Amino acid sequence: MPDTNSETNNAGSAPGDEDMQPELLTQEEAARYLRVSRTTFWRLVKGGKVKGYRIAGTERLRFKRDELLEPMTPAQAAALDRDQNEKEHDR
Repeated sequence: MPDTNSETNNAGSAPGDEDMQPELLTQEEAARYLRVSRTTFWRLVKGGKVKGYRIAGTERLRFKRDELLEPMTPAQAAALDRDQNEKEHDR
């Protein structure tokens, strides 16, 4: 039975359209999917490495699962996190 209470469902789609609609993830879900911290994930968003989509009528962003793996691997994200930590340490 499909989960009808999840924010990541594509509400309003017609039956049979599930394969055509991208799965949308929250920030926390997307960070977990990439195996990075939420802080690192947010840096990726702010740095333009990950594209977020605004949900109409809200300030919330959602992220397309199939786009998350395009820009980088978890190792690349971890390297970004290390670089950011080094910059903060040098201040």
